[in-house]
Amino acid sequence: MHCYETIYILHPDLSEEAVEAAKTKVEEIITGAGGRVYRRENWGKKRLAYTVAKQQRGIYQLLQYISDGKSNAELERAFRLDEAFIKFLTVKLRQDPATAEAKAQEDQARGEERSGRDDDRPGRGGDRHGRDDDRHGRDDDRPRSRPRRESAEQTEDAPVAVED
Repeated sequence: MHCYETIYILHPDLSEEAVEAAKTKVEEIITGAGGRVYRRENWGKKRLAYTVAKQQRGIYQLLQYISDGKSNAELERAFRLDEAFIKFLTVKLRQDPATAEAKAQEDQARGEERSGRDDDRPGRGGDRHGRDDDRHGRDDDRPRSRPRRESAEQTEDAPVAVED
């Protein structure tokens, strides 16, 4: 048994009942082949990076499960045949199945949701050079751009043409 993660995108115009039916269909295929689903996440309706099946948006779903791999072929066949699924990707995870399932249960017990970003990591924030202050490394109120150069006509020291 191995851990797998499948992300699939559903057609954006589906009703909530149709979305639920598609989710249960996927889970039934996995459990029917002897697998166990241990994490499901609904990422909601998002804009696609590029047009897929003439659609600009899609309903993203994440599914992590333990299976022997036989269900993957049946799952991909179902994705290809049903027009509700516009894109999908399945990857094999390197996790130990028992550890992955236990960790998912702990996370669920704590009520934590997976966030896309961890801002508490060291070295995050600021610009690409690690500076947290403004762009030029100044803390004062000086102008951010260079002052305009005055032309020779505007300065007092400029030579004046005198007509005789």
